[in-house]
Amino acid sequence: MRARAAAVALSTGAARADESRGVRLLSDIRMVFDSRKADRLFSADLAAALCRIEEAPWGALRAGALNASLDGAGLAPALQDICAAYHDRLGVTVDAILDDVTVTAPVEHALLRITQEACTNAVRHGGARRLTVSMSRQDGHVELAVRDTGTGFDPAAPHAGSGLAHIRDRVAELGGTVDIDSAPGRGAALTIRVPVP
Repeated sequence: MRARAAAVALSTGAARADESRGVRLLSDIRMVFDSRKADRLFSADLAAALCRIEEAPWGALRAGALNASLDGAGLAPALQDICAAYHDRLGVTVDAILDDVTVTAPVEHALLRITQEACTNAVRHGGARRLTVSMSRQDGHVELAVRDTGTGFDPAAPHAGSGLAHIRDRVAELGGTVDIDSAPGRGAALTIRVPVP
């Protein structure tokens, strides 16, 4: 057990150091890129490289958040791991209010993936620096909510990404409902209700 904890701590420390170097590199490249644009020396190759580098921290975060698993510990601890990953890797403040609920394996898996997607959307697209993730069981339903302080969006407008569509599909498969409360400039609240026996 100690060896596993030490390995996790070591890999987490290495990932943080890599991310820190990556962020500095990205900043330096952005500065060069912006000065080149100003000089009309824009390069499509440089723009593509910048996009790939910019994706690197998200890939590392996804890897860490996707490693959050159910391994028999239950849904609440797995969601807590996701919240910790956002705090530890990106410095996002995450308030987690997670009741210990017992649900079937398909519901656990869906709620885990929905939480990952909702947190990614809030931080990546909304620029949120604070999230609240809550889960409770009420009246034959599990309610999962992810709220953020980001830029918000118009839920009725078409979206280029597939994140919200994936969330809606997962919830529909479980016979649940999705409610999105957001508007430009005021953050977003995603509430999922899934029936459970």
